[in-house]
Amino acid sequence: MKFSIKNHLEELETLAVRLSAFGEREGLSPLIVQQMNLALDELVTNAIEYGYDEDVEGTIEIELDCDEEKFTAVMSDDGRPFDPFESGASEETLSDEASGIGVFLVRQLMDEFSYKREKNRNRIVLLKWLHSEEERKSKK
Repeated sequence: MKFSIKNHLEELETLAVRLSAFGEREGLSPLIVQQMNLALDELVTNAIEYGYDEDVEGTIEIELDCDEEKFTAVMSDDGRPFDPFESGASEETLSDEASGIGVFLVRQLMDEFSYKREKNRNRIVLLKWLHSEEERKSKK
């Protein structure tokens, strides 16, 4: 499923509705959908608040995919270049800093994440495994 939203905080509701519909259609657990929603909500909010000047219209693209093993989301925006994982809070600095808490949350919720700047867009890939590591190993 692929869709676009504008760089307005009101669009977070559209994100949540589409993510929920995707999760239902794919038969994903509500917990996994909620975790992905929290992670994307945080990253989209960061892109909207820090990636664009106030009067600049931008587009944030979301692509959701799922197979038997994993749930993947790709978020890309045409805002300023910024790698959220390069400067996010760690467990050690979390108590000292308010900034970076959202990225810390994303790190805790997702199993894998990456950032790349390509074609003048920030591109973030989030991955959530649908089964535990033990279950994945036993299937091999």
